Amino acid sequence: MKLSSASFEGDTSIQGVILPNSTVTVHLDPTSVQNASFLIFQVHSYIKPLVLSSQPELINGGHVNGTDIGLYSKLVNKVVTFYIFNPNSEPVILMLVPMLYGNEGK
Repeated sequence: MKLSSASFEGDTSIQGVILPNSTVTVHLDPTSVQNASFLIFQVHSYIKPLVLSSQPELINGGHVNGTDIGLYSKLVNKVVTFYIFNPNSEPVILMLVPMLYGNEGK
């Protein structure tokens, strides 16, 4: 599955392909999950590094890069958006995993 955008409701995972020099926008809707207070959004790409950001443009301190990366987001009853950038000149297979946590842990 080629990804240009993805949407999640609750804990699930998606596998797909991000095209060269492109961006995937991911929308997570945690409002359907009771007692979730924060999430860690993970991106796994095996060999080729990707960039994960909470902003549509890269800013210092607002993104991470690598093959197994994740970002934290506090949940405040709204849709959370992340951006995945593929700076490589070839498609990259990836797996997206949102991990939701309550006040007591998972």
